[in-house]
Amino acid sequence: MTKILFHIDLNAFYANAEILLDPSLENTDMVVSGSSSRSVVTTATYSARKYGIHSGMSLAQALKLCPTLKVVKGHHRFYEKLSNLFIDYIKTITPLVEQVSIDECYADMSEAMLRYDKPFDLAMEIQHVLLQKYHLKCSIGIAANRFLAKMASDMKKPMGITWIHEQDVAKMIWPLPVEQMYGIGKRTAPLLKKQGIETIGDITKRENQEILRRIFGKSYLQVVNEANGKGSDVLELTSKAKSIGQSSTFAQDVVDYEEVKVLLWELAQKVSFRLIEENLVASHVTLTIRTFDFVNLVRSQNCGRYINNSRDLYEEALSLYDRFAPDKPVRLLGISVKDLKVQQQISKQLSLFESMEDA
Repeated sequence: MTKILFHIDLNAFYANAEILLDPSLENTDMVVSGSSSRSVVTTATYSARKYGIHSGMSLAQALKLCPTLKVVKGHHRFYEKLSNLFIDYIKTITPLVEQVSIDECYADMSEAMLRYDKPFDLAMEIQHVLLQKYHLKCSIGIAANRFLAKMASDMKKPMGITWIHEQDVAKMIWPLPVEQMYGIGKRTAPLLKKQGIETIGDITKRENQEILRRIFGKSYLQVVNEANGKGSDVLELTSKAKSIGQSSTFAQDVVDYEEVKVLLWELAQKVSFRLIEENLVASHVTLTIRTFDFVNLVRSQNCGRYINNSRDLYEEALSLYDRFAPDKPVRLLGISVKDLKVQQQISKQLSLFESMEDA
């Protein structure tokens, strides 16, 4: 049975929250930011975005683009309160909710759809309740897998609803510039364009497969499958699986890629030490990124094998960072592993498998 997944993204969440605290800010050119010389924009109202202002931009540059810009200091506890209300409401519709950041989530609405004629009906109800009860605007993407649902929610903002069927991928997804593909980072897009891969559709072309293999390495098949509209429909819900992890919060926000690589290497070494110390191996790596504005991004992948050495852990974490790195300064990085097994147990399984092959 094909699943129906929603990706629900709160529009201009921080700016909207500040307007709730101070209604006089509505319809103004406003950003949420600190006030120091190092401050960067957390978010901007849609009217401010018309000047080219965006999250991650330095406040100094934003003020040059719009000298009359209103600058508001963030109220993070209030943001967390609103976020909890948002997620709690979605869980009244379905318990199958994966929160991926403070202002967005995936929800499996397959069973909930038994109570509605069309997914659009449910999506419109969610928008109405969030707006009327909590004063939160959102865009909703509907699809059979995570990738398409995320792409769909980005297509119409604010207050948009987009449903992408697999048969609509060629029309709705392929013509988009390659940098608009979810998972294509700001460092990867120029590499693709340099090789003549300009659109998402170009990723699906047979003549480009070897180029993609060189650029994406072992992630290449996942990127191609997603460009073709295929992807995972599994949500990462609360897991009871044992895990080992290490994270680090930085005294100063990190923007330099080379510095990120050094920090990931240090974390990988610490996780590796703990695995080896407990005689364990893992097959699943998760990378946590917290941006300067306290947004948590949690991304994971299956390694396809069991690992515990620092080099393998580092490469897995770096590949996740390269695919999903935010265009914002980073406050925290974390690496964790799960699906743990005792190392000897895996060695015995491999030995048994090899002996069966030799028989």
